[in-house]
Amino acid sequence: MAHLTEEQLQVTLLDGKPLEAEAAEHLAHCPRCQQEQQRLATLLQELDIARASQPSPENLASYYRLFEQVEQPESASWLDKLVQAVSLVLQWDSRQEAPALGLRQAGPVNYRLLFSADQADVELLVEPLGRTRRLEGDVLPLDPEGVPGPILVELWPRPEAVKEGVQTPPREHMTTSDPTGRFRFEHVPPGLYSMLLTPVNGPLMSIDRLEIV
Repeated sequence: MAHLTEEQLQVTLLDGKPLEAEAAEHLAHCPRCQQEQQRLATLLQELDIARASQPSPENLASYYRLFEQVEQPESASWLDKLVQAVSLVLQWDSRQEAPALGLRQAGPVNYRLLFSADQADVELLVEPLGRTRRLEGDVLPLDPEGVPGPILVELWPRPEAVKEGVQTPPREHMTTSDPTGRFRFEHVPPGLYSMLLTPVNGPLMSIDRLEIV
């Protein structure tokens, strides 16, 4: 049998329609078609993230009211800024300490996360709040003269989290830090998110994958 076409693979990814038996059997044993399917899946996910990362006109208007000194970019799109964002990398997760100490955890508990980049550290505290969570953050610039607030902080659900059909689906959250870089989100449903931090001056920073449990 010939290799599957891009159209056949797209139908399964976009519409969820199963392949015909012969095509499914071919895909199960063909590394080339499996690689192409993964490439298309990754592309579609990136497009979903790009669409989710485009702020609404209301959010942009709110942002520009908060920061009148920030000029609306004439050439660089929001996606351009996202691509150029500084990635914050997970350095520490307090949940990893409990198993190492032989501690058992029943139900949701408070935990802390530390993400780092050359420009700043971002500390996060996640606390249970009924079925949702409270998320407190602190942006700590490594250069005393860099990054401090106010900072626009956005929490965007990742596409794979939205498609899981959880009881309380993740949704967009937006807030502004105080002048010292501290911020808070209330009633955040557990899920998988990306976080974008936009200071008045300096590069946009991002946490690509943030799991709230």
